[in-house]
Amino acid sequence: MNKFGLALFCAAATTSLFSSHAQAQVKAGSNYGSFSDRSQLLPRNDGTSPSEMVADVEGSQYLSDAWTTSRITMNNGSIIDSIDLRLNVYKNEMHYREKGVEYTIGAPKNIKEIAMGSRKFVSYPLKAEDAISFSYFEVLAEGNTSLLVQYYIKVIDPTYNNPLDYGVKKGQINLCERYFIKTGSTIIEIDKKGKSIFDSLRDKGDLLKKHIKAEDLSFKKKEDLVKIVTYINSMN
Repeated sequence: MNKFGLALFCAAATTSLFSSHAQAQVKAGSNYGSFSDRSQLLPRNDGTSPSEMVADVEGSQYLSDAWTTSRITMNNGSIIDSIDLRLNVYKNEMHYREKGVEYTIGAPKNIKEIAMGSRKFVSYPLKAEDAISFSYFEVLAEGNTSLLVQYYIKVIDPTYNNPLDYGVKKGQINLCERYFIKTGSTIIEIDKKGKSIFDSLRDKGDLLKKHIKAEDLSFKKKEDLVKIVTYINSMN
C-alpha cells in the first residue's frame, strides 16, 4: 500500500476493501506505518463538506489557503509523513488533501503533534461553555511550560446602507488569536494583564512581575509572551 492509503480508506473504502487491506504494511524501513495506524485519522462525517463556509462572507476560513507538506506523529508513536495539511480555523479542524479531494481529520485525540513546515501544532481538550472538545493550537514556546496560540474567526457584520448605497455588503472574516500556557495537563488562557499566569506561579509570581517590569514586557504582544514563558521556564 502506498503512503496515501489513509485517504483511500477515509474517503469511501467499502467493508470488503477494509478487510482485505486493514493489516497491509508499507515497505520495510518506511515511516508511514500500517493501514490500521493511519485509520486513526478517521474523517468526521457530519454531512457537510470540509470546505463548507457560512454564506455571504468574504475572506478565508483557513490559517493559510496553501497546502503544507506535513508530518503527523501519533500518540502511539507511528508517523504519517508527507501529507498535505491546512488548518480550517472557522471549524477548528485539520484538513488533508488526496488526489484533489479535501478531507477532515476526525480523530484529533489520536494525534501527538503535527509539523507543518517550520510550525508545530498540537491538539488538546479544551472546555468551551458546557462541552469539552479537542482544539488545535500552534506551539510558540516549549519547556516545562508551553506557550500555545489558538486561532479563531470572528465574522464582522456587513455595514452596507441601502438608501445611501454605502458600506460593505458582505460580512468580513477576521482572524483572531487566544493565548494559553500549558503546564503538565493544565491549560490556562492568558488574560491581558497576566493575572492567570501570576496566580498559577504562586510564590514565583512576584519574581515574574519584577522581570516583566524591568524588561518592559506586555501580555498583549506575541513576541513578549514568548519572552515571558521563556523566563518562566528558566525559573523552574
